Amino acid sequence: MSSGWPRHPVLSAGLYLVAQGSGSRIASIMVVGWLSGMMTSGTVTQVPNQRQLIGTLLGVSSMEDLNRIIVGASAQLNRESSIMTGPQSRRLLPPRLVSTLYGRAVQFTEVRDALAHGEPVVLHGMAGMGKSALASSIAWSLVDDYPNGVLWIDCGYSPLDAICDHIGIQFEDDQMLKLDTIAKPARVRYLFGAYRVLVVLDNVWEADVARSFAQKCVPAGYSLVVTSREKIARVGRLIEIDSLAHEAGTALFRDVAELPAGQEIAESVQLVRLLGGHPQGLTIAGALCLEDALSVRELIQMLGKAEERARRLSLGEDASNNVWATFELSYQRLSPEEQVVFRAFGGSWSKSSTAEMLSSIVQADEDSVAQ
Repeated sequence: MSSGWPRHPVLSAGLYLVAQGSGSRIASIMVVGWLSGMMTSGTVTQVPNQRQLIGTLLGVSSMEDLNRIIVGASAQLNRESSIMTGPQSRRLLPPRLVSTLYGRAVQFTEVRDALAHGEPVVLHGMAGMGKSALASSIAWSLVDDYPNGVLWIDCGYSPLDAICDHIGIQFEDDQMLKLDTIAKPARVRYLFGAYRVLVVLDNVWEADVARSFAQKCVPAGYSLVVTSREKIARVGRLIEIDSLAHEAGTALFRDVAELPAGQEIAESVQLVRLLGGHPQGLTIAGALCLEDALSVRELIQMLGKAEERARRLSLGEDASNNVWATFELSYQRLSPEEQVVFRAFGGSWSKSSTAEMLSSIVQADEDSVAQ
């Protein structure tokens, strides 16, 4: 599938259909993505059936008709894609999330070693540590080793049934959507026998789904990488992705901020310490310095004010509080239109959203949204 469309199960086809309509319908499908992809609120305990939601938005009540529409939309997407040309010649490509990887050489080598020996890998760690970035970098380093490329799936809360459907769509399989839930994993295993890909289940929120996928869908020795905040046992080798060391964290922050050599070294080290080497927090902090022409000292002072707005945060020794203060400061400095985009596309498939897609929601020109 082309990198301009979500790698989220089923939603890719639904979004393609709804995108042919008005901006309000695009906003509706955006809600579907939020419901099925994140559900960060503890008040929501069950994920709605994604296909039923898409059917409601499209005005289709028959599940058989909806499945036929989804398959048709997926086929159209594949025809328009420049990445894949046919079932036997298709090559799937992963998202390119980072251009430079900081401080992960050991984990990078360990993952590649495990995959080379036919051992699945689970990258686990708290949010923002760079699990997906590491998986993306590894996937691109190995993409030429797999005839059909990399099958990257943004999972979120997606059930195994939806993941199987998505894989069937990717391989233009006309049988998957006709099968019942019990039979689908065996069909996936069959497809993996026909296609050689590196499989990446990104951002898995349900440990049982990853375990079921690994046990029921993946042949022995097949290449699988899972990223999750959970330490998911009984899938493969567990590799923790933790905070960056001070040297790597400082390099990341200074590169993003484009600080001249020798400028504000002590302040940079202090900021890395305050943020506990958190990669995403350091990236946001660096971008704030660059875009707003702030000195590192000014940014540290402003983080304190961000903490006051959030009230429950403190600019002290608790690094997690300081990371939240950085997020708060970054969010408050967005325009109202940008805040809409930020809130709307916090879902697990947002990494492959396009400027065109976002501009339809906020009704702004693509150049402004891209910026």
